[in-house]
Amino acid sequence: MACNSKTITLLWTTLYGDATASFLPCTPWMRTTDVKNARFTFEVRGLKAGLKVTAKFQTANVENSPTTSTVLLSAEKTADGYYYGDWEDLTSALDGVQLIRFGLETITTSGTGFARASGRIEVRDS
Repeated sequence: MACNSKTITLLWTTLYGDATASFLPCTPWMRTTDVKNARFTFEVRGLKAGLKVTAKFQTANVENSPTTSTVLLSAEKTADGYYYGDWEDLTSALDGVQLIRFGLETITTSGTGFARASGRIEVRDS
């Protein structure tokens, strides 16, 4: 069976964060049957005021009822730079759910913070 893959390019966007974690979806919902492995690569610029940025995903069975976000990459960004993710096997995380979407989560250590981010998400079905 052939491996089907998809690359989603994330346009530059402004991130905002405060003391409460906030998930910014960067992709539309996708069927979990189309996603077995994923790799999230992103760049952060202009990081201010203790902002932390983490690549995550959410799952759901219904679009308007997502789960809390799950870390896709173990490293959170706390300074300007690039992060090149490895392929992650999501099979067990997707067991029993129908939908997945990818995004960035922000939170600050104090006050409010801003940054700009861009990147790409690659998914494959095997």
